[in-house]
Amino acid sequence: MVPKEDLFQLVHSLSRSEKGYVRKYAALFGKQRTPGYMKLFDAIARQQHYNEEAIKQELIDEPLIERLPAVKNYLYHLILKSMRAYHSDRTALRTVQNLLASCTFLHEKNLHSQAYGLLTKARKIALESQDVLAQYLVVLKERFFNDGSVVIRQVSKKPAGASFAAERDLLEQLHRSSVFAEYSHICAGHFARQGPLRNERAPEQIRSIIAHLHDALAQTDLALEVKVLVYQTLILYTINAREYERSYAYLRTLLALLEGAPGYVRSNPYKYLYCLMNLGTLSRMLKHYDETRHYIRLLEESRAPSVRAEIEQQVAILLNRYFLCLDLASFGELLDLQKQIDAFLLQYQHSISDFLQRQFLFIFATTQFYLANYTGALEYIQRIFAFTSIDSSETIYCFAKILHILLHFELGNTALLPYEIRSTYRYLKKRKRLYRFESLVMRFLRTLPKLKTAARFQRQLRELHPKLLELREDPFENSAFSYCDIIVWVESRLEGKPMADILGARE
Repeated sequence: MVPKEDLFQLVHSLSRSEKGYVRKYAALFGKQRTPGYMKLFDAIARQQHYNEEAIKQELIDEPLIERLPAVKNYLYHLILKSMRAYHSDRTALRTVQNLLASCTFLHEKNLHSQAYGLLTKARKIALESQDVLAQYLVVLKERFFNDGSVVIRQVSKKPAGASFAAERDLLEQLHRSSVFAEYSHICAGHFARQGPLRNERAPEQIRSIIAHLHDALAQTDLALEVKVLVYQTLILYTINAREYERSYAYLRTLLALLEGAPGYVRSNPYKYLYCLMNLGTLSRMLKHYDETRHYIRLLEESRAPSVRAEIEQQVAILLNRYFLCLDLASFGELLDLQKQIDAFLLQYQHSISDFLQRQFLFIFATTQFYLANYTGALEYIQRIFAFTSIDSSETIYCFAKILHILLHFELGNTALLPYEIRSTYRYLKKRKRLYRFESLVMRFLRTLPKLKTAARFQRQLRELHPKLLELREDPFENSAFSYCDIIVWVESRLEGKPMADILGARE
């Protein structure tokens, strides 16, 4: 049986057109105008939060209530079946798979000329899309026909065994794709756990992977699909190594590759969106703000191929607009955007990962911190800590603990400071996250409970300030300031100005 929340989450993940298709699909099988399971579908779709008791009350006169678990299970699998039909031709691979299935049926009915016609169509789609797996499936089907039917060999006019060389080439490309996909997975996992590189020496495994990727770019026989994977992994690495100019160059090259392969983009529209999302982010980080606005517009004009891609597209748009306002110290627009993002998170709470929600919460916390709304910032930090799924080695979690101490200090919760400082220091040391920035800041924070006068506090700030400025010039340590720029807080305290004014003066 389907667990309670699964059906609710599935229904609310559907777009309006997908929900409409489910209703049409169900109408093909329902003997009555509105089958009971579709009344359940509509009842769930109307709910903001799943409430089974409310559903039972609403459908109390329906016979399905007596067997609700079985009906939920049936509806769940009906939705999945209808979505397979709805999305059957959304990608080249799915289209080819459907054509090959029809081809097999015609072949078994001895309708060989018709089967070969569909096979030819499948081959054309696979080649236009440059989808290696789709091409491989077509070659396998050709070999099956050539091995098993004299008739179709005559129809196809291809000698038996002609596809073996192509099959071996495609297998080699699939093997490369698998290897580079594993490399990408390893790099993504490492940076998700550890955050950007914090010194000039990446882990041995990561350095070995990057060397293999650079070697791969020198090869001339790579399939486009494999090239895209190589560039995506290099982009991931260079972003986390703070090599933004190189990353930007890789992205522009990848965008040119995709623009030169419209068939591939039609089958893989998310790859194009990926480029626009990252070009928007990197142009902002490089302070090319006009280009950032250009890429935001392109993203807004692009059509996402799925609900998941649409959510990621909206996330990229909102984040780029948000950070653009933060960079330009446009705090009025920033707070309006925060309301939009809050509404967005509420609408898609079942579709957005906990990791991404924590990122948004931390961004909101830092914004409220800059605006001296320490109570509001603390509420966001506590919401981060409330996640049961959080990985305590996550970079956001580390900086949230540091910001947590500063917020308690600003709120005058001095009794909590010694415990929070000891706890955070032990946590960072245990997880080997005491880099130069964390070590410097923690040494300063450990003095806070002992600073009895304003003069001593100011002296500590004056000693801390030049050391922080030096760290900000370090290409590996300056990544810490992108999470929460503590220099703004220090300068605000030294100059007696609001942090918002300090940020505005930078521009």
